[in-house]
Amino acid sequence: MRADPRVFVYGEDVGRKYGNAFLMLRPLLKEFGDRIVNSPLAEGGILGVCVGAALAGQRPIGEIQFNDFVATGFNQLVNNAAKIRLFRWGADVPIVVRMPCGGLRHAGPYHSQNTEAWFYRTPGLKIVVPSTPH
Repeated sequence: MRADPRVFVYGEDVGRKYGNAFLMLRPLLKEFGDRIVNSPLAEGGILGVCVGAALAGQRPIGEIQFNDFVATGFNQLVNNAAKIRLFRWGADVPIVVRMPCGGLRHAGPYHSQNTEAWFYRTPGLKIVVPSTPH
């Protein structure tokens, strides 16, 4: 965020006093609080804002609280973000979507799934998962 003023975070409970569901962004709030923005509880809206902002020259980071919730934003991610460059008019859609996955907290059927397989065969998307905290 220091290197590029176009970068901003948009998602549920990321800004103000929260810093996301796991408090990971909290250390950034003092310096970048004006670019860490809370969204409504609408994953399709989060991803739609990110696609539009990327097309307008921004560098959004969309935050989905748990990757299970991305289902309601599937169309924005798979049919818009992933297809615009390859199959539509060739525009770049430089977005990052952060989504915690797996059994992090063993929080039941809507907070513990691994949904990466939904996206494996989507041309235009890249899936990156760290193997360790480092």
